[in-house]
Parts: sequence; structure tokens; C-alpha cells
Amino acid sequence: LLHGLGMDAHVMVRSRPLREFDCHMGDLVAERMASLGVKFLHKAVPVAIERAPGDGGRLRVTWKDMSQGPSGEHHTDEYDTVLVAVGRRAETKGMGLEDVGVELHPAS
Repeated sequence: LLHGLGMDAHVMVRSRPLREFDCHMGDLVAERMASLGVKFLHKAVPVAIERAPGDGGRLRVTWKDMSQGPSGEHHTDEYDTVLVAVGRRAETKGMGLEDVGVELHPAS
């Protein structure tokens, strides 16, 4: 969607695209997105999102490259927008959301 609106889009994939769906279909969707110009960061796990220095409103994202194992190297880049889609269950424990004023539903 964002790429279709003219934005430079990157997708971080922890394991495989659309892992809850059929493997072949997930791969086909990712291949089509890549053919349209969406950039994929495979085996990438985000570890931090913070405001970048300056007044541009950009976000600095740090992620771990898991392609070489769990002690993967950290990388950082800056983006205008970050959309987090983490699956069907919220995995919010340990993110520090309460520290920044986010109220959580007890089931999340």
C-alpha cells in the first residue's frame, strides 16, 4: 500500500512472509511485492524505534540481522513512517509502552 502511494517501502521479515498462511502463497506475495519495488530485509528483528535527531520527525530503527544466528549484527536506518504489523496476537510485553503513556488492554 505505502509503496503504491509512491513511498520507499521496506518490509522486515523475521522468519518467512505471511508465515501463518500457505508457504507457497506467502512466497508468491513477497516475490510480487519485490518485483514492484518493495525492499525486503529477511531474517530481521526490530529491537528499537526512536526519534532521529533533528526536527524532521524521522524515526531511527535498529534491527538485528538473524541470518547468521541469534547473536546477529545490529543495523540502523532512518524512515519517515514505521508501520508495525506483528501478527494476530499483540506481543507488547517488554516494549516499555507503559513508560511512554500507552494504555494496554489486559489481554495484550
